[in-house]
Amino acid sequence: MCGINFILDKKKTLDKVFIDRMNRATSHRGPDHDDTLEIESDISKFFLGHNRLKIIDLTKRSDQPFISDDKNFILIYNGEIYNFHDLKNQLLRKGYLFRSSSDTEVLFYWLIENGKEGLNDLQGMFSFIFINRNDQTVLMSRDKQGMKPLFYYEDDKYLIVSSEIQGIIASGLVQKSLNAKQISFYLNFRYASLPETFFEDIFELQPGSYLKKPFQGEKKIDSYQKGLKSNIEDISNNELLQKTEEILTDAVHRHLVCDVPWGLFLSGGVDSTLLLALIREFFDGPLQTFSIKHHQSEGSFGTEDGYYAKKASQQYRSDHYELEIRNDILDNFEDYVLKSDQPIGDSGALLTLMLSNEARGSAKMILSGAGADEIFAGYNRHLAYYRYLKFYKGIQFLYPILTGISKLLPTGFNHPLRKTAQLARKFCSQIDQNRMLTFINFTSLDLNKEMPTGFDVKELISHSSIQENMHAALALDRGNYLVSDVLALNDRMSMRSGIEMRMPFLDNELLDFIYTIPSTKLLENGRKWILSDLLKRRNGHVYTKRMKEGFGLPIGNWIRKGKASVLFQFLKQEKNIIFDHLPRIQIQQLLSDHEKGRADNSLSLWSIATLAKWLEVNFD
Repeated sequence: MCGINFILDKKKTLDKVFIDRMNRATSHRGPDHDDTLEIESDISKFFLGHNRLKIIDLTKRSDQPFISDDKNFILIYNGEIYNFHDLKNQLLRKGYLFRSSSDTEVLFYWLIENGKEGLNDLQGMFSFIFINRNDQTVLMSRDKQGMKPLFYYEDDKYLIVSSEIQGIIASGLVQKSLNAKQISFYLNFRYASLPETFFEDIFELQPGSYLKKPFQGEKKIDSYQKGLKSNIEDISNNELLQKTEEILTDAVHRHLVCDVPWGLFLSGGVDSTLLLALIREFFDGPLQTFSIKHHQSEGSFGTEDGYYAKKASQQYRSDHYELEIRNDILDNFEDYVLKSDQPIGDSGALLTLMLSNEARGSAKMILSGAGADEIFAGYNRHLAYYRYLKFYKGIQFLYPILTGISKLLPTGFNHPLRKTAQLARKFCSQIDQNRMLTFINFTSLDLNKEMPTGFDVKELISHSSIQENMHAALALDRGNYLVSDVLALNDRMSMRSGIEMRMPFLDNELLDFIYTIPSTKLLENGRKWILSDLLKRRNGHVYTKRMKEGFGLPIGNWIRKGKASVLFQFLKQEKNIIFDHLPRIQIQQLLSDHEKGRADNSLSLWSIATLAKWLEVNFD
């Protein structure tokens, strides 16, 4: 796992100092080795920078930039190619010779041999920049799921690319300018809308895409993914379970190829516990697991992750570490925001940063269950939407009654049924006659009443069948929330700690199979029933019976008890950019209603506080 930086200097006016600035700004992504390279051609000059986190082949033979003997091919790369052994065998048969045991050298020769035509064969998480001086082109690309980021800026003088927006800004060649349109989108969905960012003229390359540019000429951006197979309609549940088990087990094997100490983020939920159980079927050595723990005083505002993670670690034999979460974690709030390329209204980001800090002393690579909910339909909103579609006509008839009921459900104070009431309130208040708009409402904060502008209008069209609507809803989650919230925060926060995070549930082979399964089948026996049944086969029944709980701070309880005042200092300011988009009085009303127990507005309040602080530190 690494940081990559690149400048194409079209006018040949720059020197090495600019790429050095970029490398320093992304040094946390690769603390083990740092290097830059300057190459000049007849028509342009380019600079490459690389920060290396050594995971596979720890020798200097795999240091980057990777350059051919004739200096005609150059690669800088971030990530892991999990099928690199298979690709290497193909290259060996073609006569290529290798001097290292790394996936970097395999990717290097694979691109020399195949160019962009070979991108679809790469299985893993990656972003890279590949220079071909023979045809005078730059090729850059990103993995299909969007696990590894790549940002770019271009004007008539430069093309500047980095693993992080902060790398581009650090070059000193780009004027920082706020893309105010993103604030409106964020107030709906808590993250930025691809391919734009919170900065004008800085863009994020879409997952599964490539950008190819001549040294002089116009760039081309396109998808390299081949079309998915048609749905398998007649697969039995037993066949589905057996095939998923086989592929997932192989995926875990692939993800454990590394030359450094490793561990597992363990929540005691289905996903991470299943990973732990699968690992123990073929690995009997020392195994470290890491989890958070909420104090029991947090009540229904906290989670039971600590209890179940400890139980799972005992059952499946791991050396377990707990990070108890207290409100003094908010002392790190400004530092956390400073380390964020863009605001994400998800308190799980701060938790991921703190848990990664905890793990880095004893592990350099961490497995995570991230992605399982999006792929296997594991969120409460997925099941709620499935039921909404099944009973669409009856729900529309009861719409006025349900809307009235939603206002009566108690969610703002601690009681045993608070989380259930919260789910019911969200459902009753967000249903709409438009089926796809209903799902979008389920994912929205409801702070901005305008029609969301970041999604293709086609996605708002209701389909005729439950299957089509369910498929569109899951695709929307996988292409937006998964990429711009879950994967973005996992990459930024783990890399801030010099930790590589790997996610076996996002393995290409597993996704290729699951995406052929009708979306309704993923929910016919409940949320994420496939993974639950696989865990039950390994005596994990108790973990499958847990209520679905999010990975986040008990911020709702802290706000009610006056322990989160640091988040709302911006309300005392005469001016803050956020007030141009969300009136101060609206924010104050949300805070007052929450403090008085009228409603649980914790998610909205955390998102607003994060955005306000981010705007303050970047544009004040």
